[in-house]
Amino acid sequence: MFTALDSCREYSIWDAIKLATDQKDELADSMINPAVLEILALTVRKEMTVNDLASFLGIPLTTCYKLVERMTKLGILAETGYVRTSARGRAATYTATVKSVSIQAGNGKVAMDVTWKNGQADTIVLR
Repeated sequence: MFTALDSCREYSIWDAIKLATDQKDELADSMINPAVLEILALTVRKEMTVNDLASFLGIPLTTCYKLVERMTKLGILAETGYVRTSARGRAATYTATVKSVSIQAGNGKVAMDVTWKNGQADTIVLR
């Protein structure tokens, strides 16, 4: 059954994908960061909080917040909701907007093929 929460998640993902396709150069630059790739791999199939990501990756929480903020601004990560962390606290949950990414190098060019969760595919050619 499709719920309002599912609709909100789908809209968040669609909005992030639109943002990412408008910022292709910055997106390509970010994809060479191993921490970014690890965060994408962890959030492709499930939503996670920044605290969960930092703990799993073994990186400082502040570093993880900065990465997640940049990834969200680039549209490769989408905020999908909140979970309770305590009686008063809430933490945002995030999911990757990409389904798969592959990078090819040859003929003096580097190309990145991105398949988004909505099925859309893009090829980004780097200079």
